[in-house]
Amino acid sequence: MASKIALGENELADYLSSVLSGIDMAKTDQPVPSPGVFWALTRVFGCYDRVAELCEQYRPHADSPFSAELEIEHYLMRLRVLLDEVAYVVRIRMPKTVRRLSNPAGPTEYKQFSINAFLGFVEKNPNCCPHLKRLMEKNRASINRYITIRDDIAHFRAKALIFLGETMSVGFAGARESIGHGILPHTDLRTYVDSAMAWMWDFLEKDVVEYFRGRIADGELDFKPLGIGPHRIFMPGIERFKRARGIGLQE
Repeated sequence: MASKIALGENELADYLSSVLSGIDMAKTDQPVPSPGVFWALTRVFGCYDRVAELCEQYRPHADSPFSAELEIEHYLMRLRVLLDEVAYVVRIRMPKTVRRLSNPAGPTEYKQFSINAFLGFVEKNPNCCPHLKRLMEKNRASINRYITIRDDIAHFRAKALIFLGETMSVGFAGARESIGHGILPHTDLRTYVDSAMAWMWDFLEKDVVEYFRGRIADGELDFKPLGIGPHRIFMPGIERFKRARGIGLQE
């Protein structure tokens, strides 16, 4: 795949979709769509766009924190869905039977797989696939952080709290990461969501792609190129994300 392509302001190069298509082409002679990842990613970008817009339009001592609290919680919910969708596309491109590793479960057209299953599998089976181990261990801390906050909000009555000052800051009351700190720790909201997005994008487009490329190089997966260069994606929030990361019109 070409390493550089010209991009519009609202476009990003999607190397993950490209490598998945090439793997599927080699196996079935046709790409197998991964709509779960695409739609989950669309929603994550949409949530990011709304949080960033609230930060940009914020007026000290005039705005209510309520919308920002809801939007950052929604963002974390959607981020968890995306991580599980990525885990699913990784799992279905592994052998169906892997000792001590479950298969996707659920109705035929709605099968799911949890990223937590990979974290636990790698921890209990340190001599498993080195590419999977590298992927999980490199990202374990961030995955655990965002999943834990999401679970605390969804299941244990934790909530986002927005502190109003010159900018909006966010902390998570009742979350496990906040216990024992006395005063609730909080971070600039835009910094928080920009950091989460930067990690998410590197996880998808660098680390997961590197995982698949490693398995291809080792002969565990075949690859048949599809088209020229990587796929492109266009969705709400990309322009803001690119500005925040300093990404130009080529990638």
